[in-house]
Amino acid sequence: MEKLNYLNIKSNNLLIKEKTRIMTRNEKIELYERKAFYSHKPDIEIIKKIAKKYSKFKNVILIGNGGAISTTHAFYKSLSTSINSQKYKKLQILNTVDPDYITKIKNENKSKDTLVIIVSSSGTNITPIEIMFHFIEYKIITIVNESNNALENISKQLNLDIITQPILVDRFAARSPMIYLPLEIIGINTSEIDKGIKNMYNLCSSANLTNTNPALEIAFKLYMLEQKGYDEIFLPIYSSRLDGFIPIIVQLMHESICKDEKGQTIIGASAPESQHHTNQRFFGGKKNIIGIFLTVEKPENSIKTKIPKELKNIVLRTGKLKDLDNINLETALSFEFKSTYDTAVNNGIPSMSIILDTINEKSTGELLGLFHYITLYSAILRDVNPTDQPHVEESKSLSFESRRKHK
Repeated sequence: MEKLNYLNIKSNNLLIKEKTRIMTRNEKIELYERKAFYSHKPDIEIIKKIAKKYSKFKNVILIGNGGAISTTHAFYKSLSTSINSQKYKKLQILNTVDPDYITKIKNENKSKDTLVIIVSSSGTNITPIEIMFHFIEYKIITIVNESNNALENISKQLNLDIITQPILVDRFAARSPMIYLPLEIIGINTSEIDKGIKNMYNLCSSANLTNTNPALEIAFKLYMLEQKGYDEIFLPIYSSRLDGFIPIIVQLMHESICKDEKGQTIIGASAPESQHHTNQRFFGGKKNIIGIFLTVEKPENSIKTKIPKELKNIVLRTGKLKDLDNINLETALSFEFKSTYDTAVNNGIPSMSIILDTINEKSTGELLGLFHYITLYSAILRDVNPTDQPHVEESKSLSFESRRKHK
């Protein structure tokens, strides 16, 4: 990742005061770093060895919810659509008890060719446990945090392969077997992903509470804007390979920050398709929204549009069809991004852009690491705990009670 164009908001006394406040609370930052993600160091070589045991399977079904699957999905979507995609196994993610979708997945993946991986940090999430019993004839492995939990006990009774990991908050648990093992089984190089995450962690950690810390600067400016009434963030992603990051970014920010009536709502969307719906909201709706634009400087493929000679003089808007001739699609995509971004800036809508130079294992790892730390600092600024999710747990309990009482 090379370019970060920050929100163009001038520093003022509030910013200086809040920056001083967070720097003097360094002990709390370090506590949350250790609890959330920073201190965990995965043994990738062992993960790679375990992955080889399952090399015979052509397909992988990943069952779980939330951060246990959304981080894997983000990396898979970004990397499996590269020119090297033919070397990766097919991955399908199952995060619902919708009977129609479960039936579809089973029909598309025969048991002899398919490995089922069930991930649950707590081991008590109902959905993956329910789904598991519909794949009981498949080869199943389970990945859980180290604790005496239901999924682990079920796995022992059924003699399933069990992988345990240190207790981690799943939305921050990128550097763990829960994420890296499924990716290695699919064929993705997690060593490079880990390098990218570590690079960004080192840049953004509490050891660097200065203006050179991009996550800290972004978090401060988002916080300032929330104080001014900007309580929504529009996140258009101008790369189909990167739009798989929407679920994990939304989860990080919503689940970690939106507590005690604080925090900003994120509206993530694939762009430029979003220009045909959410741009109307962004430019014409309530003036309480910020833009964070995510794109890539250099797509992997370069393709030129060729207009047949007999069609070149057809009128199109203020010009003719020939105006599109010989334009690279990567250039056309950059025009789509820049026109929307510039319109936002010209209309006084606070906006920023995050631009990856290219998409690979390392750069996507850096991108995730950046949002981990944006989330951490955003939560601490608002005096909320970034590692809990009380209202999520409440709804899970009610969901189980409904099942328990239903006969």
